[in-house]
Amino acid sequence: MGDRNADSNYEQSIIAWATHGQRLNNEKLSAESVQERNDLQLIGMQIFFRHG
Repeated sequence: MGDRNADSNYEQSIIAWATHGQRLNNEKLSAESVQERNDLQLIGMQIFFRHG
């Protein structure tokens, strides 16, 4: 049961992180003030959440 809860927390964290980035894009901020996340950053965050 603990592993399932950890997976749920992991998924919620990734979803929150991704939607925050999407919300920044929707606000039409200038490219200088916000760096767009790329695939390598997403992979890095997944590794961070999985392995600390």
